[in-house]
Amino acid sequence: MVLRSAASVFALAGLLVVPSALAQANASRPAASQSPGSVANSMSLLRALAGEWQGTIQGRGLDGKVSSSLVNASIRLENSGSSVAARFDGFLFGKDYDGGSVWRQDGAELSSAWMDSRLNESVRAQSSGVDSANSVGFSGQMALPGAGKLVNVRQVVRVLSPDHVSIEWFVLNDDGKQLSVLSLDLNRLAKGERSAAASRFDEPVMAALRQDASSSRSAGARDE
Repeated sequence: MVLRSAASVFALAGLLVVPSALAQANASRPAASQSPGSVANSMSLLRALAGEWQGTIQGRGLDGKVSSSLVNASIRLENSGSSVAARFDGFLFGKDYDGGSVWRQDGAELSSAWMDSRLNESVRAQSSGVDSANSVGFSGQMALPGAGKLVNVRQVVRVLSPDHVSIEWFVLNDDGKQLSVLSLDLNRLAKGERSAAASRFDEPVMAALRQDASSSRSAGARDE
């Protein structure tokens, strides 16, 4: 489950901090009977992301260093819409950036699995229960490289408009404050355009993420 060498969502010793139309109109908007924060509403928002995207990625190190660049993404529905798979491809901190995510609904449960080049296991999380009408939050844990302890993390997907979305990761400090660790700001490509990431769904890491999204448990990063 090794991606090509690239900057991780979480850097080695310090965690990289970071900050067409919809595929199906009916699937892209929550029904009137779905309340904000419900699993049905959250999954409707995620399904609406299906398509081709381009935008910016920004990372900030705990040492204060910041890196930002272009990133492209491809997002598609799988398993008859019960899963949403994403592939990201770009550049960060002088290296290729390569990652993927799978969001999955299983009954009343909503889970997330994320992987990138410097992790040897996915970061798994579950719906946090604090979703709004236009955002989906997931909470989980990961091990700090070499630190031997788990930290709480959050992934937040915000649908700013049908053609504009942000995906952001946070680390929760001991005092409960959220520290942004990675942010992707994406705009939908014009109809017929295809991002470079669209050809990468058959890579082994995506098969692993599809499996990992069915459960939620903490994952550790490779200590290099």
